[in-house]
Amino acid sequence: MRRFEAEDLQNMHHSGMPLKVSNYFLLYPKTHDGPAIGVNTKTGGAYAFNEETFENLNRLISRPNDSENDPILRSFLLDHQILIEEDHSELMALQTKYRSARVSSEELYITYSLTGACNFRCTYCYQDHKNVSLSTEAIEKTIGYICNELPKYRKLKVHWFGGEPMLRMKWIEETSRRLFSITDKMEKEYFSGITTNGSLFNLQNAKILKDVRVKQVQFTLDGGEIEHNKLRVLKDGTGTFSAIMDAIQLSAEMEFHTFVRINLSPHNINSIESMLKQLESRGLGPKKIKLYINEMKDHGGGGSPSMYWKDLQTYGNALIEALKIVKKYGYPAPRIAPIDINCAFDKPSSVLFGENGDIYHCTTGTDKAMATIDDDGKIISRSKYMDFIHRREPWDDPTCRECKYLPICMGGCAYLDEAGKVKCNPDGLVLEKLVRLSINPTVSNS
Repeated sequence: MRRFEAEDLQNMHHSGMPLKVSNYFLLYPKTHDGPAIGVNTKTGGAYAFNEETFENLNRLISRPNDSENDPILRSFLLDHQILIEEDHSELMALQTKYRSARVSSEELYITYSLTGACNFRCTYCYQDHKNVSLSTEAIEKTIGYICNELPKYRKLKVHWFGGEPMLRMKWIEETSRRLFSITDKMEKEYFSGITTNGSLFNLQNAKILKDVRVKQVQFTLDGGEIEHNKLRVLKDGTGTFSAIMDAIQLSAEMEFHTFVRINLSPHNINSIESMLKQLESRGLGPKKIKLYINEMKDHGGGGSPSMYWKDLQTYGNALIEALKIVKKYGYPAPRIAPIDINCAFDKPSSVLFGENGDIYHCTTGTDKAMATIDDDGKIISRSKYMDFIHRREPWDDPTCRECKYLPICMGGCAYLDEAGKVKCNPDGLVLEKLVRLSINPTVSNS
């Protein structure tokens, strides 16, 4: 969060061109416990203003071409792309950025949904838990696909997913060795991660993952022990909190990049602090693990309606309360930042292979294939769904086209959009509260 200070502005430029205010600048007045703030969603810039500057700013924004308005403040606004030249098309700049990201040659991102089998029965899970896994023939097809595509990219990123992928450790070990042998020969970078429920993350398996270059491990804790054990259970209904805590601790001790995901629900929001205290008691804090919060969504897995948020605004408000607690325990407040594209899975360079070797959109969208590949790894049929995902652009939707939060959302979730559900990110609905989380509660007028 930048504070507006006049001495910072002495060398800033002054433009004589006709000006307009950026469509992506939002201004919020002072509150009883915080300063006036401004946010530029296009640049990620966030600024605190004292009362006098806030008044001058309002005048300048209402008359951006009045040369009598505060020239120092005017220069500040120009320098931070809050005032822009009248003929500049911000939307065109976003389009260029987005389309460039879609065809980036940075990485080929492959997710393997190794198996539908899982030893958990989470109450909200949308998967069918079929005991079906990638066959040897399917793996050969996927490796053919990677060999065909990888020359276009600088690195290969692989993610192991399921069901529970660690039920198929042999597949992970053998396929990993083949993949990084390919990248080594092609002189490409290799990165690998895994999403696991943690039940099989013991010392023996962790050593195997280390040996096959897995660097990142993601677990899920859905609140404190009591609430978590109502949501994430084994087949026989036994709670899993303690086992997952042990797995997280082992992962951190072995210096994996350890992520803990929280699926936020009305059922567990009041137990987030209990969870953080239990992590802290094991020496697991922000220096050892990374936390991120996700909305518990109803993707058709079951559970009572009370498990899910009634709308995006309600979830956004709950997210702020959860983030306040997370921040209290030393984890960084989320930073508002522009993005190139909403989801990596929207890029043609991101592919999820299902248990049958077909191509699917993402880890949620495993209900219908986007494409099939032949024995040589070449795409032989594409679905209309794949065409929708790869041709969809945020500004196709008139609401997105005019939205002030477009740079930090970029059209929202394509999977939800195609399903006819609310696709927006919650950030825009609680933007002011998100920004205030990252600033001091007061600011002087000096």
